[in-house]
Amino acid sequence: MRDKRVRAVHPERSRRVLVYPELRRAARRKKRIYMGPIGGVLIAALALAMAAAPRPDGAEPQATLPRAAPEMADKTAGEFFDNIQVLQDTPAYQLLPLMRLINLSLGVSCEHCHDAEDRSLDIEDAKETARSMMTMVMDLNNNSFAGQPTMTCYSCHRGALAPVAQAILPGPDDEIVTEERPPAATSYPTADQILAKYVEALGGEQALRAVTSRVITATGDLPAELRNEPRVTARIEHYQKAPSFDLTVTRLPAGIVSTGFDGQAAWLQDAQGAVTQLTGVELGRARRDADFYQSVNLQQAYMRFVIGGIEQVNNRDAYVVIGLPRGDAPERLYFDVQTGLLLRRQTVLPTPLGNSPMNVDYEQYRDVGDGTKYPFLIRTTSTTQRHIVRIERVQNNAPIENSRFARPASRP
Repeated sequence: MRDKRVRAVHPERSRRVLVYPELRRAARRKKRIYMGPIGGVLIAALALAMAAAPRPDGAEPQATLPRAAPEMADKTAGEFFDNIQVLQDTPAYQLLPLMRLINLSLGVSCEHCHDAEDRSLDIEDAKETARSMMTMVMDLNNNSFAGQPTMTCYSCHRGALAPVAQAILPGPDDEIVTEERPPAATSYPTADQILAKYVEALGGEQALRAVTSRVITATGDLPAELRNEPRVTARIEHYQKAPSFDLTVTRLPAGIVSTGFDGQAAWLQDAQGAVTQLTGVELGRARRDADFYQSVNLQQAYMRFVIGGIEQVNNRDAYVVIGLPRGDAPERLYFDVQTGLLLRRQTVLPTPLGNSPMNVDYEQYRDVGDGTKYPFLIRTTSTTQRHIVRIERVQNNAPIENSRFARPASRP
C-alpha cells in the first residue's frame, strides 16, 4: 500500500485547485509554509527575499540554501518520493530546485514530463527521455570533469526544448574568423580597491561601525506557492545586532515564518511552529550573513577574490568580484563601476545536474539618516520565482535584547 503520509507531502503529485499537494492539504486546514536564497537557491520560498537582504550596514548577506520541510530532513529523494529512478541518492530537499533547473534549461513546464494528476506515474515518453539525459549529464561530469558540475542541461539546450546540434554560421555581414586574436589588454582595479570603494560608498567604515543594531520594516511581494504565481503580500521585520545576531520575521496570510542566528546556531521556524536547525554549508552561510559588519569584513569572509571583468547589471557597468568562501561554492559580487555600490549577488545551490543560480539585486540606495546607505528595493530571482522586498523604514541603533534572537521551541 502506498504511504499516504508521503503521498500527502509529495511535491511532484497532483495539482487541482493548488499546484502542489502540500498546498492543497493546507487549503483544508491551516496552510503550511515550507522553509527552504540564497542558497541556496529556492527555499524559505516565501521568506527568501528578506533572508537574502543586505546587512543593515549595506553588506550583502548570504542567501540561505533551499531547506526541506521537516519530514524531508536527512532523507534522500529515493526515500522520500515515489518512483525515483535516477536521483535516488540526491538529498530530498534538492529535488525541487533541480526540477526547476530543468524547467529553465529546456523552457518547459512540469507537465512536459509529469502527469498532472500523479507526478509519480510513467505516462509521458519525455519522462523516460529525461532520465536518460540526466544519467548522461551525471556520467559526463563524473568521468570527464572530476565530478564537478561543468556540463548541465543548459549547456546544450539554452532554454529551448531542442538542443543546439550544429554550429551557427555567420551572417552575410559578420566577420569570418580565420586566426586567433589575443584579447585586448584590460586593466581592472584590485579586489581590495573595489571593496574599499564599496565601504566608502556606504558611508565609510567609521560611520558603519557607529551603528550597533538596526530594525528594518518592509513589504514583500512574494509567490504564494512553489511557482511564481499567484502572489501574496507579506509584512517583514528584520532585526540585527552586533556582532552576529540576526532575526527575520515574515508575516504571510498563511502564517509567520522566521529565520534566525543567535551568535552560534542558525534556525528556521515554519508557519506550523516546527523548528529546523541549520548545519553544514547552510550554517556557514548563515554565520557569514549574521556578521553585522560584513561589508567591512568581506576580506575575512572569503579565502580569496578573483576579478571577473566587467558585466552589465540592470543597464549599469559592474565589476565582477568572485569570492571563494571556505567549504562553499564561489559567489559572484557585482559592484557599480561608477558608484562602487553592490548591485547584485549571485549564489548557487549545487545539484547533481549542475548549479542552480539565484540573483539578489539591490537598488534605490538611500541615506538612512546617519550618513550610511541601504538599498530600499531588493529583488531575488531564482530559476522559477521572483521575490520583491520594498524597505519602508530603517531604524539605526534601536534597542534590541539578545533574548529576541534565541532559538524558539519547536511546536508539535
